[in-house]
Amino acid sequence: MIIDTSIWIPALGARDSPEMREVEALVEADEAALVGIILAEVLRGSRSTDHLERLRRDMAGAEFIGDDEESWLLASRIMLDLKLRGQTIPLPDAMIAAQALQGSHAVYSHDEHFRRIPGLRLHAVGSV
Repeated sequence: MIIDTSIWIPALGARDSPEMREVEALVEADEAALVGIILAEVLRGSRSTDHLERLRRDMAGAEFIGDDEESWLLASRIMLDLKLRGQTIPLPDAMIAAQALQGSHAVYSHDEHFRRIPGLRLHAVGSV
């Protein structure tokens, strides 16, 4: 389960949030995953080096999934397919979707962009 930035930010900001409870359940079930673009998006909100390190430690329970050339090619295809249908999504979301599709992962996100991508599974809260 790739946990998106739109989940990590409220989860890390409020320890009693519904997002944090779900993230903790995913980590406990060994189903939480993280990709590079999400890590960078979350960590760019750091207020200091210490804060960055704390956020990284807090995210360490999620398995890190690397990317490769095929991931970037698939992200490009996703964006082209959407463009041909008159839709767009940001490049980071296309890359997250590509990595999810490559690894047969679902995505846990509040971002509606992911609903536009055929074949992408989205996480239903409480299904852990």
